[in-house]
Amino acid sequence: MKFNTETVGRDGYGDYQHSQLPNFDGAECISKDAIEQWQAEMDFQLVINRMDTEITEDHPAWIHYFEDGDAGFGEWNPEAPSADAILLSIHDTEDGPVAWWAIERTKEAA
Repeated sequence: MKFNTETVGRDGYGDYQHSQLPNFDGAECISKDAIEQWQAEMDFQLVINRMDTEITEDHPAWIHYFEDGDAGFGEWNPEAPSADAILLSIHDTEDGPVAWWAIERTKEAA
């Protein structure tokens, strides 16, 4: 895996972007092929956490984002899928906030 470990600094809404995250030519929606090519080039497996499946309805981030309609979700601290996972992004989507993690490829995942 070719990602540098860096300090996560989230903005006022809760967004974060790793310095090595490509901009995918500014595309709002990224194709599965583009993501697969990126994973192969950087030798990692992408794991995506969704806020709406990781926290419960009584969590402050859920209440602010889904019930109060606030744009921020900074109270959500996504759970890493493994101890060596590197956080690549926390961002909003049409379906709600997600976190992208890079994990080392295994022979099964390669």
